Amino acid sequence: MRPLWLQEIQDSYIVDTQATKLLSELSISSPSGLYSLKDGIIHYKERIWVGHQRVLQSKILSSLHASAIGGHSGYEVTYKRVKHLFAWFKLKQSVQEFVA
Repeated sequence: MRPLWLQEIQDSYIVDTQATKLLSELSISSPSGLYSLKDGIIHYKERIWVGHQRVLQSKILSSLHASAIGGHSGYEVTYKRVKHLFAWFKLKQSVQEFVA
């Protein structure tokens, strides 16, 4: 069974124009660049591509910063934790704003 958060990310691609474009390109040709498609999820350098969905980005940041796992870590620790698993435009800036 697929985790709900992963399904949320996949569903968000429908309303994200760049993600839709990437999905089209990746489904037609085999990945040769930084992006790849695995089980309907876009990956950027092997990390899960979240795209421009601020709500999902916020959920991820909250989970990895303020949860028992994150323990209200500072910027550096939170950024490394998020960057290890996920990717989106201006990720570094998003983490800085969230932690501040």
